[in-house]
Amino acid sequence: MNSLRIGLNQARLFLTFGVPVTFGVIGITGWFLGGLAMRPSLRAYQQLQQFTADASHELRAPVATVLSNAQVALMPPEDPLEQRLRLQNIVQTAKSMSTLINDLLFLSRHNGSFAETGLKPVDLCEILRSLAQDFAALAPAQSLNFNAHLPEHPIMLKADANLLKQAVINLLTNAFKYTPADGKVELHLFTQSHYAVIQVKDNGIGIPSTDLPHIFDRFYRVDTVRSRQTGGFGLGLAIAQQIVQRYGGQITVNSMLGQGSTFQISLPLKL
Repeated sequence: MNSLRIGLNQARLFLTFGVPVTFGVIGITGWFLGGLAMRPSLRAYQQLQQFTADASHELRAPVATVLSNAQVALMPPEDPLEQRLRLQNIVQTAKSMSTLINDLLFLSRHNGSFAETGLKPVDLCEILRSLAQDFAALAPAQSLNFNAHLPEHPIMLKADANLLKQAVINLLTNAFKYTPADGKVELHLFTQSHYAVIQVKDNGIGIPSTDLPHIFDRFYRVDTVRSRQTGGFGLGLAIAQQIVQRYGGQITVNSMLGQGSTFQISLPLKL
């Protein structure tokens, strides 16, 4: 009976202390693992909230501009010249809003990696050569020197030609915007190891080192006033990065304030 009593006491002691401690450890472990599992969802939710707030903020200003111009144009006395000016402002603002909405739709739709079956072999040299011709025609109007350094032999990879064009156009457009008159913009293409490398170089105003980690963030502007004057919404680089990352590539930047910037796209050569 003594041995049985001792066994019962030990069982009672385990039930009194061991079971609650065990459940407590299980609960704490579950809470910790649940928190780890929820982190990506919470981060995505926070990014969605920030993105929605930024988009609403960007759309509020042009909507107010359209409304104010329409109201002034309707005020008597009706001056045809004044009305025409107001209508031109409305058209320009509407175009700007359309560009913003298209960029937002692009960012929301083109998410994740590409399906290999939807890609076709394209010649990167041919794509960049056509872009170089377009920007070479624009350079004289902005008093810029534009040069393209492209290899004679084709550089083939599987891609969507239109999306690749869009990524490079965004980089060249930025270079043209932020390079002063008589400045230089260069487009380079070469292969390095198993990658095709595209470089867009300029000797423009450059980017402060404190801003470099954030320039690929959506709606981020190094200089808000200057960006608004040039019609930028801070989405061009985010779109370029999203396109490049979908190909398993990488986009980087080196810049010095007052000396210029070099944006580099590295794309894996896969056929």
